[in-house]
Amino acid sequence: MAGSAQVYSSAFKQSGVIEAKTSDELFDFSKALAEQPVLKSKRIAIVTDGGGFGIVAADSAIECGLELPALSNELAKVSESILTTLRNRKESY
Repeated sequence: MAGSAQVYSSAFKQSGVIEAKTSDELFDFSKALAEQPVLKSKRIAIVTDGGGFGIVAADSAIECGLELPALSNELAKVSESILTTLRNRKESY
């Protein structure tokens, strides 16, 4: 499991993602995001490593009036490339 977490952390760092490493950090980050200006668009994307979390997030987003458009072909290809790399690394542990 530790190896898997290291792969995700490394990928996050390389892509500029800020990772919450504790539940306190998660709540702090959530509070900081909640205090940001209102979105200019209702279109968002949800990225998660668990299907259940993604479904809960998507349902909540839709209930709040947000839209979850399909990814562009370009973004879908980049995402698939990153996820395939992560999946392959995870399976090697």
